[in-house]
Amino acid sequence: MGVSSRVIKRTATTIAIPLCHLFNLSLKTGYIPQEFKISRVVPIFKAGKKDDFGNYRPISIIPAFSKLFELIVNDQVRSYFNCYNLFSNAQYGFRKGSNPTLAVAKFMDAIFKRRKDISLGIFVDVKKAFDSVDHQILLKKLEYYGFRGVELELMKNYLVQRYQYTDINGFISEFAEILAGVPQGSVLGPLLFLIYINDFQCATEFQSFLFADDTSLFMSGNNLENIQIKSQAELHRVEEWFKANKMQLNSKKTRFIIFNLPKTRRSEPFNIEIDGAV
Repeated sequence: MGVSSRVIKRTATTIAIPLCHLFNLSLKTGYIPQEFKISRVVPIFKAGKKDDFGNYRPISIIPAFSKLFELIVNDQVRSYFNCYNLFSNAQYGFRKGSNPTLAVAKFMDAIFKRRKDISLGIFVDVKKAFDSVDHQILLKKLEYYGFRGVELELMKNYLVQRYQYTDINGFISEFAEILAGVPQGSVLGPLLFLIYINDFQCATEFQSFLFADDTSLFMSGNNLENIQIKSQAELHRVEEWFKANKMQLNSKKTRFIIFNLPKTRRSEPFNIEIDGAV
C-alpha cells in the first residue's frame, strides 16, 4: 500500500466513497487487509560513527490508508473509555488536555500537601516498554474492559500477522513478523499502550503518575525507617506486576529522591532494591 498521503489528499473526492465502504466492512467483520499491516522501517542517523548501527534510530512508516482507518478506531475506542471513565486517574500521557507539565505539577502538589512529612519519589525506567507489550495479555485486558465479538476480533486482527521490512537507500530487506509490542508510528499504538498499563495503580499502594512509559511512584510518612520498609515491600509488588505483564525494569536508570528530610538525618543510610539491584 505504497500510496503517499499527498496522492490521497489530491484524489480524496474520488476515493472517499469506496474507502468508506472498505472501512465500514472492516468495522463490521473485524477483518483488516494484510496490506494495512506492513510497515517500512527507515533507519535515521543520530550521531557518532556511521558504521555503528546503535547510532541509528529506526522510524516505522505505516501505510497511509491504515492511518486513516486507525483514526476512526482510535476515536471510537477513546470515546468508549472516556464515556465510562475507564482510564486510570494516574494516566497523563496521550490524553486530550494532558501533558508532561501536568504530570510534574501533580507530583509536586503531592509533595507540597505532605510537606510536614518525609516523601519518597521513585522514577522507574522500563526497557523498550512499547515493544514489550504482549498481544495475548493486551487482548485479555481489552476483553476485561468490555470488548466482545467483532470489536475484539478487530483488535486481534490489528495486532497479529503484522510485518515490517527495512529500507536503506532503496535496498529492501525480507519481511519480518512482529510478535510483540504496539505498532511504532501508528495512531492506535499509544492508546493500546495506555490500556495495557491502565491497571498498574491497582497493583501497588504507591501513588503513581504515569506518562507514556515513564512511571513515577510516590509515598510519604513521618518515619524514614517505616518508609524504607513499606516502599521496599511495594516495590516487590511493582516488580511482580511488570513481570506478569512481561515488561522488564531497567534498574540502572531507575532513581529515587527523598523530599523534606531534615538536615540532621540526611547522612542516614536509605537503600531500596529493585530488580535485584540496590
